[in-house]
Amino acid sequence: MISKNKIVNILEKVLKKNAFIYDVWIYGSYKDKISDIDLIIVYDGKIKKIRIPKFIKNKLYGGTIIYIPKKNSKNIFLFEKLKIFSIKKKRYLNDSIQKKYLIYRSLTSFLERYYERRLKYKSIKNSNFTNRDLRIMKSILFSYNAFYDFCKIKKIKIKKQNYLEKYLNLRSKLIDKKISKKNFTIFIKEIKKFDKSFFKKSFFILEKIYKKTPLVAYNYKFTKNIKFKYNKNNKFNYNNTPKILGLMYDFYVNQNFEISKKISKDFKTVNKAKLNSLGKDFQNYLIKKITFLNQSYIDLKKAKLKKGMYRLTWYLE
Repeated sequence: MISKNKIVNILEKVLKKNAFIYDVWIYGSYKDKISDIDLIIVYDGKIKKIRIPKFIKNKLYGGTIIYIPKKNSKNIFLFEKLKIFSIKKKRYLNDSIQKKYLIYRSLTSFLERYYERRLKYKSIKNSNFTNRDLRIMKSILFSYNAFYDFCKIKKIKIKKQNYLEKYLNLRSKLIDKKISKKNFTIFIKEIKKFDKSFFKKSFFILEKIYKKTPLVAYNYKFTKNIKFKYNKNNKFNYNNTPKILGLMYDFYVNQNFEISKKISKDFKTVNKAKLNSLGKDFQNYLIKKITFLNQSYIDLKKAKLKKGMYRLTWYLE
């Protein structure tokens, strides 16, 4: 067990040594070697490179260091439900989001995470998985829950499978060596089998909801190695993402932001969706998110950092 107090004490020193840092937030778990934590640097002013103590770097595992501006910093809660501990305030922060945006948070959290993670998860070698693979698996399971939350708010009937609870239980036993990797492999295979049916079910639910929204086809180069695609006139096997994911990025492309210009180079469609096709609340929600991302993008580019955005970080490279 890693001492939380030790981590907090070290990060307090980082906060005091760097005048541009308004606060340091901790997100994630620090309990074992499979868990990871993210450090969120809330900056106020020009970003400078900081030195993270070796002890903290070792505890990051697969986690990252993220930079967000003090202004509108609470908008990070628009992306997903986060349990964040503030070093400055020495307490967990309230989940600040308007009730009308909860449905969009659940939906976009699912869209932004699931389709990328499932491609990585499919490539996991069942009998030779790593700690990184287990973190990807956990992310997949969180994606399922985000979609279930979306369906609940939307009042769509869907049978919920709570694999996350089972995963945490098995992972704990794996760490304590109460079960072998072979035992855990059975669970990995089970999730892969379940995902085939979940992928189709969630796809058709989203297609039905947004079937009248104009968008014929799109291709999006998501990171260097992943390509998302959609074509309503082709068979299901051609589509590896639903229409709504393209609608979201199409909306981002049509905003007057620096990050929008970067996305537009990778996002291609044969027709443009009408900007009002997503509804007023959804549009306002997406504008808040892209504004938040754009400010981080501009400030990190000026600091010549190639990592550190909460989303779309590859556009810094």
